[in-house]
Amino acid sequence: MILADVHRQIYVVVCGESPAILHGSAVSLPNFPVNVGEQITYTCSNGYRFRDGSYSKTIECEQGGWWSLITNCIRKIAFCLHFPEFSASM
Repeated sequence: MILADVHRQIYVVVCGESPAILHGSAVSLPNFPVNVGEQITYTCSNGYRFRDGSYSKTIECEQGGWWSLITNCIRKIAFCLHFPEFSASM
């Protein structure tokens, strides 16, 4: 009977530094190294929002060691909901 030595290697997957975004910042930073499943919340600067109109977003450290997607904050634009009426008469 032959006994084989089986060596198992364990890899710890962590995410790198949190991504920087324009016109916003991270408000909840986990301690480094950041493990899979940990999250970071970002908020936009005053006058800015994410594309979907939200003020804050949370991203997560994914299984492969990368962060879920985050976009830059963009300037919030005020929309005019009432359009003035014009007459066609001269």
